[in-house]
Amino acid sequence: MPISKMQSDSFASGVGGKVLQVVLGKLTTAFTGTGVAGTFPDDNYFVSPGLEATITPQLSNSQILITTHVYAGMTSVNYGYQLEYQILKGGAILTAANGATTDGRLGVAGRANHYTAGNTTHRCFVLSGQHLDPNVATTSATKYEIRLRAYSGNPVVYVNRGETFQDGNNDYDGIPQSTITLTEIAV
Repeated sequence: MPISKMQSDSFASGVGGKVLQVVLGKLTTAFTGTGVAGTFPDDNYFVSPGLEATITPQLSNSQILITTHVYAGMTSVNYGYQLEYQILKGGAILTAANGATTDGRLGVAGRANHYTAGNTTHRCFVLSGQHLDPNVATTSATKYEIRLRAYSGNPVVYVNRGETFQDGNNDYDGIPQSTITLTEIAV
């Protein structure tokens, strides 16, 4: 992929591509939330588990690399066969992180689908990705957060656990850590 004139000028000056700061947000506890019907596509069945990070960009023309690792499960009602996530920036959908919204299909940042009638209650998926906010356009504190949804009527979404959450004798379901990492990169 060719480097644009602006990028090549930045590289020549020694600034472009430089990591300016890294901010980590994490969720270390288990979360359970129920999605409710809302306005499509913005709020339909999404839940916010509190997985977020706030960064104060040093340069208004920086880009933010967003790295996500979310351990998530879903309700087994109606075989709850898919999980999806979006990234919000300042409370609004970061569309630059999503696929296209077409033909009634919502653009999302990531998706897992096991579509099976088998036992889904113990399943925990890893939803992860790297996304870019190419237009920071501020040097004010900016919050990025993850929201998730599953598919079915009033779907239940779990973070850092599956639907069945066993404990006992110290050898059952451990609790992982879900993260969102923000890396400011000079352009």
